[in-house]
Amino acid sequence: METITTKSSAGKRGETIRSDCYFEIELTKSGGINLELKSKVKNLYGDSINNQVNELCKFFNLKNAQILLEDSGALPFVIAARFELAVKRLFPDLEREYHLPVSAKSAYTSSKDRLSRSRLYLHCNETKFFTNAGL
Repeated sequence: METITTKSSAGKRGETIRSDCYFEIELTKSGGINLELKSKVKNLYGDSINNQVNELCKFFNLKNAQILLEDSGALPFVIAARFELAVKRLFPDLEREYHLPVSAKSAYTSSKDRLSRSRLYLHCNETKFFTNAGL
C-alpha cells in the first residue's frame, strides 16, 4: 500500500543562515492558501514575497495548503527554487519547472563575430556562493 505524502519541506533555517529560506508545505482539504511568513526583511519585502508565493501556488496548482516560510533575506530565485523543491517532494512525478521572468536588460544578443573565451560556473549547493553572481 502506497502512502500519500501531505507535508514536505525544503531549505535551510537557523540563526546562522543568510540569503536563504525554509519552506514547509502541508496540503489541506480546504481553506485555500494560508501563508505564515517569518522574515527578517518582512517590513521591506513582505508584500513582494507574499505575491511571489501566491504566484508559485498558482503555477503549481496548489489550491489548499498551509505554508510556512522562514526567510533570511533570500532573493526571489532562491525562494522560487526552495518552493519548487518542496512541491516536487509532495508530487515526485511533477515535471513543471518555474522560471522567473527575464529582465528586458538581459534580453540582448551578442555578436557572432566574437569568441567566447571563458565560461563561469557557480556552485548551487550554498546560496552564499551565488548571491552576488550578477556582479
